[in-house]
Amino acid sequence: MRGIGRLSDRNSRSANSGWLAAGLGLAGIFGSCSAMAGVRTLENAAPCVQWAVGDLGSSLAAVHLTPDQANVIVLEPSMGSFKHPESFRLTIRAAAVTIQGSDEVGTMYGVQELAEQVRHCDASGNWVTVAKALHPTEQQPFVEFRADNPFCHAKPLLLNDVEMWKSYIDMLARSRYNILDLHGGFDLKSTGFPNLYPLLVHVPDYPNVGVEADQARNLKDFNAILDHARDRGIRVAFMNYAANVAGVPAEKLADYTAKAVTALLNQAPNLYMLGFRVGETGQKASFFKDAYLKGVADSNRRDIRLYTRSWLTSRDQLESIGSSRGGQFDIEIKYNGEQLGLPYHALQEGFGSYSYEGYLKLPAAYQIIWQIRANGTHRFWAWEDTAFVRRTVHTLKLGAARGFTLEPQIAYFDTHAATYYRSKEDKGVYRYIWEKYWMWYLAWGRLGYNPDLPEPTLRAAFADHYGAAGSLIYDAMQASGAIVPMALAYGFLGPDHRNHSPETETGYGKPKKGAVLEFARRPMDHSSFAGPEEWGRHAAQGKVDGRIGPGVVADLFEKAALDTRSMVAKVGEVGGADGEWLLLRTDLLASSYLGDYYAHRSLGVAHLSYALHSGSQADYDLAVNELGLSREAWKKLAETTDPVFAPLENPLRNQHHFEWASNLPFLDEVDAGAAELWADVKPVDGAKPLVLSDGPSDLGLKTVEVSRSLAGLKSGTLSLVVRLTRQAETAALRTFTVVLHYKALPSEEKWQVTDMAAHEGAFTAAVPLTDDGIMYYVEVRSGQAARNYPSALSETPYWMITPADLKQ
Repeated sequence: MRGIGRLSDRNSRSANSGWLAAGLGLAGIFGSCSAMAGVRTLENAAPCVQWAVGDLGSSLAAVHLTPDQANVIVLEPSMGSFKHPESFRLTIRAAAVTIQGSDEVGTMYGVQELAEQVRHCDASGNWVTVAKALHPTEQQPFVEFRADNPFCHAKPLLLNDVEMWKSYIDMLARSRYNILDLHGGFDLKSTGFPNLYPLLVHVPDYPNVGVEADQARNLKDFNAILDHARDRGIRVAFMNYAANVAGVPAEKLADYTAKAVTALLNQAPNLYMLGFRVGETGQKASFFKDAYLKGVADSNRRDIRLYTRSWLTSRDQLESIGSSRGGQFDIEIKYNGEQLGLPYHALQEGFGSYSYEGYLKLPAAYQIIWQIRANGTHRFWAWEDTAFVRRTVHTLKLGAARGFTLEPQIAYFDTHAATYYRSKEDKGVYRYIWEKYWMWYLAWGRLGYNPDLPEPTLRAAFADHYGAAGSLIYDAMQASGAIVPMALAYGFLGPDHRNHSPETETGYGKPKKGAVLEFARRPMDHSSFAGPEEWGRHAAQGKVDGRIGPGVVADLFEKAALDTRSMVAKVGEVGGADGEWLLLRTDLLASSYLGDYYAHRSLGVAHLSYALHSGSQADYDLAVNELGLSREAWKKLAETTDPVFAPLENPLRNQHHFEWASNLPFLDEVDAGAAELWADVKPVDGAKPLVLSDGPSDLGLKTVEVSRSLAGLKSGTLSLVVRLTRQAETAALRTFTVVLHYKALPSEEKWQVTDMAAHEGAFTAAVPLTDDGIMYYVEVRSGQAARNYPSALSETPYWMITPADLKQ
């Protein structure tokens, strides 16, 4: 690139050491911006750094500068002054910019940071003016492992589309992912998982397994992907799901697999991690020792890490494998089953290996990676909610985890965009559907690296993409962001991605008498949210509940829907990105009508449940009206989506040639059951109507402070103290009670409840504590009002003491 100079390796090393030894400030080194002008890197700079410098050149061009008009030096990486790999420091002195990274990847991030600042600054045409608009920064990764988790589709083999993977990897690298975590194989039609080894490597001892010419071609393509990832600062992990191999008898499976592992590792030197599934294969730990551990040993690849998933296996099995690996072993644990839904570990009590079970206990012969299985929740519509992602990322160190691997929308779906749309124009907007989801990758990657990333950085990316309308489009996305996750979390049908597809389903199973009440029967986090049927029933019985109920949830949906449409209506022409905006506009409007549907249905079911238990005719009439409004909302959803989206394939939910309008007759049938249920009820004259609050109960409290005494930890007891601060004098007239909810930390343990004792203006309780750790929250009650603390709407709704805390 013109104007980009490079210091020779010898000169740069001696120059750097001389500067440090002399203790010269950078201003003294560079003098003025005219001295040593240009963008200067080491002669042997890593490919990822050289690539980032190319992006810097593009940013300079955007502000009407050439690289030789800038004053930037990219120093040799040095871990010495950094605490963590992949860190960097960007320094500005007298219009001279210096970048140094802890390593090659950190250096790449530093150059990308400068490119981003240059592109988004409010200056152009003069380097001194541009430099004044920049700001120094020092950054390090929040978690060390930031992975994208697509699946390797097998028919046809997705690995053969090397050019797609190169573009995909470039996007990941610019968003600061550092791992491409490939799982599979996966058959898009059958939803099965064929073994990948027969497709990739030839094992001479098993000459009839696979086609050698195809294996050679496929392995060549795989290596091209690995090489490109290396040149973008990304390492590749590869998890093969199946154990059985056609043509290989059961007694020979371990031998074949060991030889295939050896062949793959020897012929794919840039592979970073190799994985396998234990639970689903039906094999014991001994098989994986004989197959994978032996294969690794025979390859002499001492650098390779092994990894697996906790799904359907046991800690003992995985400890056995991990101990044999001497710590070079990771386990991926489902974050919230095979869905996303809520920005914290919500699956507690009764979800088995859809959650983390007892894997957080220490010591352990493995390290944890949280597998965020988001493709069950997000399948067809673009989504990005910055606040949600921030909250999620802040939970990803639980269990001293290395980080996360995030399942994208293409994991179980076709990568080609034309598959999804009807018109020729819409089919041609994108080549690959993941290009539509660029904001998803950006937010998760950048916030995974730094969850406190300033929001203007993400907003500016929308302006880069959509021009002057970008900021409004960003606001529209944020407004819509709460809808689909909450639709999944509140209308929860189960933790598996085969249980529920919230974008395409009504939240019901099969029609039957009383089915109308099945909507949102048991939310994902039942300790924080109460479904509408239960809420209405409890209200009729006079029960007090501190959980988030249907009135609050409906208000959330309604506000998100209205705000989304309001923001969308403000977006005008989008210039060269009109085609992209029209598709995104469809997604945003679709989510808004889904929000309307959930708002009205939540209210309708709550009033119906209350009417059935109280005999309130007024509530029955309200229920019928709200259910009708929800059907109208679904009709608007269908009118928005069906003209744009082609009939869709969603085989994980047995939806083939799916159109949203197909759910309308189903809803009519379900809602007809309301009249049948009411016919069995005798209306009560003067029945008190249900009042649903659109916000958490107002207890007149300013603060709720919960403190814990660490003195009793070693004795096996946790002492808790709750202090309430009232907002005003009138609140003093209230009488409060506080209920403690607690459970041992393993996800399968059951919640326990105890009343806290009032004593000298505080509430106290002592509960047992083991080396498993504990989680807890409090419910504050006053009369008929109650509220849980912390609130799931704004923070993780429990406090924890983890095994890592106890170890410290």
